[in-house]
Amino acid sequence: METAKILSITGIAVMVIAILYGFIAGDFSAWLTSLQMRPWTQVLMVDVYVGFFLFSGWIYFREASKGQAVVWIVLLLLLGNLVSCIYVWRSFTTCNGDWRRFWMGSHADGQER
Repeated sequence: METAKILSITGIAVMVIAILYGFIAGDFSAWLTSLQMRPWTQVLMVDVYVGFFLFSGWIYFREASKGQAVVWIVLLLLLGNLVSCIYVWRSFTTCNGDWRRFWMGSHADGQER
């Protein structure tokens, strides 16, 4: 489980660096105007949204508070995989080494908290 925690922290660091690089070196508005819906752009968008919906489903399932789950999902939609890395790290730190609790959250004991 320690390896997984390290990987999620590494993901957080990589995403923060990539986002900062994009804001510093890139021109977001110019990129948006040049974006064309080519076949591989469409494939990438489908891939991103399938991952978003799958990860959102896991968050919604494992959170006892559906309101808190919705906040996480909105943050995921706005900030992407930076939030997924933070959520995974948080899940690892709160499960106390119990993989069942990591995956199932509030459902790990057979009942919601």
